Amino acid sequence: MNTKPTYQELEHRVKELEKKSFQHQQTEEALKRITDEQAVLLSAVPAMIFWIDKEGNFIRVNEPFAAALKKSPDEINGKSLFDLYPEDQATKYHSDNLEVIESDKPKKNVEERVQTPAGTMWVFTDKIPYRDKEGNNVGIIGFSVDITDLKRAEEALRESEEIYRSLSNNIPGMVYRGRPDWSTEVISNSEDICGHSAEEFNSQKINWLDIIHPDDKERVLDETVELEKKHMNIVQEYRIIDKGGSIRWVEDHKSSRFKKEGIFQGVDGVVFDITEHKQTEEERRKLEAQLHQALKMEAIGTLAGGIAHDFNNVLMGIQGHMSLALLYADSGRPHSEHLKGIEDMVKRGGRSYETTSRFCQGRQIRGQTD
Repeated sequence: MNTKPTYQELEHRVKELEKKSFQHQQTEEALKRITDEQAVLLSAVPAMIFWIDKEGNFIRVNEPFAAALKKSPDEINGKSLFDLYPEDQATKYHSDNLEVIESDKPKKNVEERVQTPAGTMWVFTDKIPYRDKEGNNVGIIGFSVDITDLKRAEEALRESEEIYRSLSNNIPGMVYRGRPDWSTEVISNSEDICGHSAEEFNSQKINWLDIIHPDDKERVLDETVELEKKHMNIVQEYRIIDKGGSIRWVEDHKSSRFKKEGIFQGVDGVVFDITEHKQTEEERRKLEAQLHQALKMEAIGTLAGGIAHDFNNVLMGIQGHMSLALLYADSGRPHSEHLKGIEDMVKRGGRSYETTSRFCQGRQIRGQTD
């Protein structure tokens, strides 16, 4: 026969229930607080975080993940990959997730291109197995970081480098960056200028100073001293000895380069091959010298011709007077022989005039036709 509980027992029982109810309430409040804190923490993390089960259904996502799809977390939680992505993309994601679950190995730093309502997004994704209380793999936890801006910056940098490379390769000279010790980083066209490859310079197997002609080296060094003191531009002409041992003339356009602290870092420049120009200049100088010599000889010929003509006129006068003297002279007298001797000398002088006259006329003709 059951006895009814006493008032004291009922009161004690009520107090125990109230105590358990209070403890339960505290537990619920603590759990809610932890859940809220987790939600705040997950939303504050810049990475996109998601839980997906074996069937490809979203268990939970954070705010950044939902925002990328222009949805709220509640609109995604419980949905399938195939509800949110095109079939081919969802199939790929699901297959990738199953690989992580079945292998029990994480996948890290996977670069992916994702199609979102806002357009294409590039992400780095890490996926790790998600286990239940018994340690069974029941899904994956994923972390994705948006690298779209980084990819765009990389693409812009590649395009900029390609433009710079194209411009450098089309400059008819060697584009370079020189250091204070004259070691050189070649940007383009070194083989066209000196026969040495960019790799030979960039690996410092050869130094630009080494190939400057010994007779020009001291002058080149003296002219570049001012570059180390202040920012300035200079142009130098000097000879180099190329890889094949030939001498080439170059024109070196360079400007000094400094750190913010004012420390000299070297020069940036372009070197042009001016060997043909120098050879053309030398040929022009030789032709000018030949022309000057020809003009001088022509002037001498003209002067000599004039003198010879005047000399011939004198000889003709002497010959006329000698002929008259011989006409009236007695051939038996001694002085007639002397007169004939003078006449012979006059004739010899006339022949010399003819020779000189022909020479002068020939010089003048050649000078006119050269």
